[in-house]
Amino acid sequence: MTTREIRTYIDRLNRGKTRDSIFKREIGPNVEIAKVWPGPRSRYPGYVAEFFFISNNEGEYVAAVLDMTKDLHWYVVPKHRKKGYLKQALKQAILPYLFDAGRASQKISIDVYAIGDRNFAASKALATSIGFKPLEGSHCDFELNASDFDYCEANLTDTNSELSEDRIKQLAERIGEAKTILNKVSNELTMAYKDDGELSEVVKLVESYKWKIEDVMWKHRKA
Repeated sequence: MTTREIRTYIDRLNRGKTRDSIFKREIGPNVEIAKVWPGPRSRYPGYVAEFFFISNNEGEYVAAVLDMTKDLHWYVVPKHRKKGYLKQALKQAILPYLFDAGRASQKISIDVYAIGDRNFAASKALATSIGFKPLEGSHCDFELNASDFDYCEANLTDTNSELSEDRIKQLAERIGEAKTILNKVSNELTMAYKDDGELSEVVKLVESYKWKIEDVMWKHRKA
């Protein structure tokens, strides 16, 4: 994923244009984890990316970290660089979250040819200040083991957000739409081959989730 695409997601968050494409959850002060669905013109249709989005105290999104499991691709909006937002987010929430989820280590690659000497130096300084160490024989690959991470600034919150009853109804309607699509596929297979590969059983299961959506909402409201 390119830096331009990442910047686009940050801009969309700041404009409030994220319905049905970016689903967020707060995990720390000014840090949210998110599932990001690509736009219709994306080079990776159907690929759902996992991001961490970072905001300032005024609620403006200023940076993002793309989690590629074996690598982290971070980007800070130029006017918000050198203010400590990314470093604070990595130390307080992002790395603690990844390590607590079971990741034994985290690797990153910093490509000087892709970002230039100045940005390379800044990213390298940031990474090493947090504890990343260069891999032997490489000038651009770094790794931090969970056992070596300093948790003294960790501040995970993992906070639920609330969906409105209208939104819950919309999600239930989508389950109904999915059921209809699957049912049509089942019907066509059955008429063609007298066999739908047990898709009709999947249709019944999907239908049951239409009501489970409201159950989830009420369960967590009571909690």
